Amino acid sequence: MTKKRDITLLFPPKTSAYQYSLYPLLMSRAASRIRFTQDYKRVLSKDTNDILMLFSWLKHRKEHKTDEWLSRLRDKYKVLVYFDGEDSSSIPYLDVLPYFDLYYKKQALRDRSLYLRQFSGNRIFAQYYSQLHNLEEDDPAPLYPPLEDIAMAKRIRIGWNIAIGKYPLSRETVPLYHLAYLLGGATGLRWMQAGIPRRAAPARPAKAKCHARFGYSRYRGAIGYQRRLFLELVRESDVFLSGLVPKNQYNKEIKEVQAVLSPFGWGEVCYRDAEAVINGAVLVKPDMSHLETWPDLYQENETYLPVNWDGSDLVEQVGALFEDGPFMEHLRISAWNTLKSSYETCAARADDMIAEIRDLR
Repeated sequence: MTKKRDITLLFPPKTSAYQYSLYPLLMSRAASRIRFTQDYKRVLSKDTNDILMLFSWLKHRKEHKTDEWLSRLRDKYKVLVYFDGEDSSSIPYLDVLPYFDLYYKKQALRDRSLYLRQFSGNRIFAQYYSQLHNLEEDDPAPLYPPLEDIAMAKRIRIGWNIAIGKYPLSRETVPLYHLAYLLGGATGLRWMQAGIPRRAAPARPAKAKCHARFGYSRYRGAIGYQRRLFLELVRESDVFLSGLVPKNQYNKEIKEVQAVLSPFGWGEVCYRDAEAVINGAVLVKPDMSHLETWPDLYQENETYLPVNWDGSDLVEQVGALFEDGPFMEHLRISAWNTLKSSYETCAARADDMIAEIRDLR
């Protein structure tokens, strides 16, 4: 007997959610109870379920219509849930949080009271560099609304981040995922997914270098300052590989190096983090203790090597890392095991999410 699809999940077309955010749900037992759709008009007019999950949808709505649209959804559904696919720990939609019963984030500020504040560049790390170096943006973006009531923070949950999904990264494959969805729905997407890492243990890269192939020009103001700063600090060190290279060379090198420096991008959690761990390298990253996320590849000196946000210890820390073989081995194996365990349990985590949502009925 076929189970009733009693939860509707609305997600935007042609998005990286195909490859990452949807993965645990597609692999879960609960998937058979979820009606996956991209048709928001049908959701408003014909959907008969009483639970709606919105996946990364608010960024696709025109701002002046958002309240009207959410009001209609709130009136129609008994339970309304959001999964925020934004890159950073900041939340652009705190003003509409009251519409939702639960609000899932890929990563969130560990101290939820920080959401009562506004940050330069809309990111806590951009605020840090703005103050440290007295930076001013030529064309600052509008500030995200702050949380008005700290009690609302209780609705914020941690879902999963982009460490779970399809690697190696290839944005060119998004149209293929879209086609798979159009042809086979959720089954088609599930067929495209990566599954649990297939190696029993991580590879052993041989090149004693730290990969630092990243740019900063595409990041606005203080958001990209960390990247610029770190590149300046490592430029004269022969321990690091820096400078931009073609994608095929990048993919080749990241499989060969023993360490990967992964600064923040638009947000703290980056594709490079997972690329490092999957390929058996040590993840080197600015301190992540302010963040709550899952999979938690950010356990200090356990799954990654933290460095100061101002970069003051960057070259020294990485140099010492290459002098300590047992420590390198511990970091990379621990990170690999953490990620592998997360793949093995992500479907159960999605099932727990669905169970929590159903309990709100």
